[in-house]
Amino acid sequence: MKTLDRVALVILIISVVNYLLVGLFEFNLVASIFWVRIISFLVSSMYSMV
Repeated sequence: MKTLDRVALVILIISVVNYLLVGLFEFNLVASIFWVRIISFLVSSMYSMV
C-alpha cells in the first residue's frame, strides 16, 4: 500500500504544479511533456485521474 500512496502523491503534486502554471502563466506542463497532438488521450487521462 505504501507504493500506491507514493504514486498517488506524485500524481497529486504534478497536477497541482500544472494547474498553478496554467493559472499563472497559461503554460500547460502536462501537455508539453506528452505532446498533446500526438498523445492527447494520456493528457485527458491525467486530468481525469485528478
